[in-house]
Amino acid sequence: KRYLPQELAAHRWPGADNDGPPIPEKEFFAALDGGKLRRTLLVAGAGLGKTRLADALDAELCASMPTLRLAVDAALVAGVRQDAGDPVQDGLERSLGIANGTPRQADLRRLVAKARWILVVDSLHDVPLADRPTFLRHIKGFMDRYPKMLQTIVLARPEDVRADLGLGDFDAVLSIPQLDCGRTEAMLRAATRTQDREQRL
Repeated sequence: KRYLPQELAAHRWPGADNDGPPIPEKEFFAALDGGKLRRTLLVAGAGLGKTRLADALDAELCASMPTLRLAVDAALVAGVRQDAGDPVQDGLERSLGIANGTPRQADLRRLVAKARWILVVDSLHDVPLADRPTFLRHIKGFMDRYPKMLQTIVLARPEDVRADLGLGDFDAVLSIPQLDCGRTEAMLRAATRTQDREQRL
């Protein structure tokens, strides 16, 4: 499938008024790469492209800094319910296919302590409501553990953010707009121009 870059609605953005002009995807990625965004909340309804945007981010920044994704699965939820140990660290390592006690685990823990990296929480709506306060408390603790190295992006749906998440202030609050007729036409025109360029090459 062809990926078309997003324009993100900026509800909060450094140095700009709230609900200011849209932020192009490339500007968002550049702000992350430049270390300007420590904590970002990205909101969009189901199927509007949160995960595909995270894929594009990984592809764009892979040469400069790692993007690690915390997948919310049954094992992570079970660890949160036990409310013991470090379910976020365990879930992150499981998402990467890293077994406990292996050299790869030691390498990862050294990396996250010494190098800049991005944690993508994908996605808050997959955590049952009853378990969400405990999950967010563990996320906050994990974020606070790496105050200088870690940049966090939380992916959520609109219904997930009606109350304070308890993660501190977000540097940026962005959303992926619904497709209206004008935006759909603009995206189709962009796709057509890209296809035409490729055919000429």
